[in-house]
Amino acid sequence: MTKRLCLGLFFGAFALAGCSDFNPFTDSSMLDGSADRVVVENDPAVLAQRFAPTMVELAVEQTTAQLRGGPAPGDRDGDVFKLFLIATVDPPVVRDITLQATHIVVRGNRVLVSYNVQGPDRAGGADIFDITDPDDVTLVAGAIFTDTDVSALDLHSNTVFLAEATSDGAFSSPATLETLHVREGLTDESRRIDLPSYAGTGVVVQGETVYVTSGDLDGGISAYDRETLELQWFSAIPDARAVDARGATVIVMRGTPGALHVFDGASGSLLRTFETGGANIPESKATVQVARGLAFYAAGDEGLRVVDMDNGTVVANVPVPDIEGLDPEFEVTNAVSLQGNLVFMANGGAGLQVVRANTNVEAGADLAASDLQLQRLGNVIFPDGESANFVGGKGNLAFSATGTGGLHIIKIVHQNQSGGRGGN
Repeated sequence: MTKRLCLGLFFGAFALAGCSDFNPFTDSSMLDGSADRVVVENDPAVLAQRFAPTMVELAVEQTTAQLRGGPAPGDRDGDVFKLFLIATVDPPVVRDITLQATHIVVRGNRVLVSYNVQGPDRAGGADIFDITDPDDVTLVAGAIFTDTDVSALDLHSNTVFLAEATSDGAFSSPATLETLHVREGLTDESRRIDLPSYAGTGVVVQGETVYVTSGDLDGGISAYDRETLELQWFSAIPDARAVDARGATVIVMRGTPGALHVFDGASGSLLRTFETGGANIPESKATVQVARGLAFYAAGDEGLRVVDMDNGTVVANVPVPDIEGLDPEFEVTNAVSLQGNLVFMANGGAGLQVVRANTNVEAGADLAASDLQLQRLGNVIFPDGESANFVGGKGNLAFSATGTGGLHIIKIVHQNQSGGRGGN
């Protein structure tokens, strides 16, 4: 796998198309209907052919490196953990092209995964998993797109929102936002609207609004009405890579160099900008997740960065592990995911890293930056050397997107050195 999640291929393939004349307030063309470009699959027997249960302990390079602060209060002496690969899911195939997983989002008891394709062709997909029973994860629906890469997605109620890059010449620019509906499975009832620039890079739904980033040239953050997809506001941000929303604010992560832009979600007014660094590799995948007054974002070659949203101070930086024999250009953090007191880092060719905090970093009142303590628990390398492109999790399950290796479903087991097991 390459060090970038092929967003560079999104941009480069359309470099000649140009987007400098795109006006998001006038070029808001919408196309309805699938026109055979969206193919859905809801048959459990067919979907099960892609799903392979297993039970393999993954090799973990255990470490107790303290990254910030003193010993975390309440840590169990000798606490270690094990990761078990409990299932793999083959990625979809379009025109004999194997897609690669690009993004994961957990919404309630549903996990959604998006896919794109390497190279100049455009094709993508989306899967929905049911995790109601964590010991019986089920692939319940899927869709493939014959002309469109999908780089990110979100779910609200029964509507899936997808940030994309399309080869459809009916649009003013390759970047698009698309919706699909869920009714006893996915439907092929599609709506698409134009976005500025070459590719949609991130999307999140908050209340009545959909926020979507696109980039890199002439891109930015766009806000749309969730029901009508009418544009509410737009702000230009070069290399806008990811978006999150908390309360009345929207947070956009920018690359080259890394920065966080904080907007009023209703008006689009820019409230503040924090130049926080990192994310130095152009046209790369990234994520940002804001919780408890802190922003956790994937800073590429500089690992995980944690920022105090009150003042923009970088309060922690977790480097990518240095893997012997691995070219440093493949050691990059593509995504981070908060899961209780655990922070997962998808580190490209360096695999999946787990960091523990001294408190639940996912939910709760704002946390004083000085109270945050982080400890690296360990690093896992996938047996076939797949790149860890994205990660998401809930409970004792973690979901890692491994490019053309598809999706790895991992169970987390805490176990002290005397052999006793603890909860997650």
